Amino acid sequence: MVHIFPSQITNFPSVNEADENGLVAIGGSYNFETLLNAYKNGIFPWHDETVFFGNKKFTFIYWYSPDPRFVIFKNDFKIGKRLWRYYKNSKYKFTINRAFNRVIKACQIYHNL
Repeated sequence: MVHIFPSQITNFPSVNEADENGLVAIGGSYNFETLLNAYKNGIFPWHDETVFFGNKKFTFIYWYSPDPRFVIFKNDFKIGKRLWRYYKNSKYKFTINRAFNRVIKACQIYHNL
């Protein structure tokens, strides 16, 4: 059963309630607490859609918990030569769990533009 929320999601439904595509909820916002709560429960935002009813604008965020989820295990991940060469010559840096709160805040700011 998919749950629909107006603007704030304080508690997500169980991922066991997701539909056959993994959709758990619709609605909410990209605030820090919502994103943190979602990620901790294996729920991820995907594709927001803006709909106009008259002169009112509504944005719908779709929250998914796909089963099975795509997971990359760091010990099993092998970087190909071309990707490694690109990585070495780029300005980007790959880290794990170094700035979780900053990443969530950046997602919130980006989606509120």
